[in-house]
Amino acid sequence: MTRPNQREKKPWRPIKTDGQLEAEQVQKFLKGKPRTIICCPLEAIIIIQSHGAFRVYSADEAYGQRLAKWLENNFGKTVGEGEIFLGLVARDLNFGTFLALTVHGHEGLLHYSRYPKTPFTVGDLMVVRVAEVGRMGRIGLEAV
Repeated sequence: MTRPNQREKKPWRPIKTDGQLEAEQVQKFLKGKPRTIICCPLEAIIIIQSHGAFRVYSADEAYGQRLAKWLENNFGKTVGEGEIFLGLVARDLNFGTFLALTVHGHEGLLHYSRYPKTPFTVGDLMVVRVAEVGRMGRIGLEAV
């Protein structure tokens, strides 16, 4: 029996949005794995197959479609110095923090000497600028 002020919970069923990426870029990103699963902070899961097909599962259909379109337009793009991205704080280490950039397949290091004044934790979104791209493709970031 439910109380009058309680809403009945409905089962959560994700909405699927399918898409296709360039297989060569995907294979570079997957590094030999048959597929990968990416969990997004805003209630979405992306599954990318090695042949380039992907599926976005989300609670909100419009958000899933926007995420799929964004992925099709930005997957595998290169990163250059001075560019500004939205990054997801992925790992915090004693020398700095790694952020997953909104260009899939790229991760950058925000060295502790370049931390912003406001505190942050793993899972937070942060606006960062690419300070440097090393010879081996390592990306150094700074807070904006």
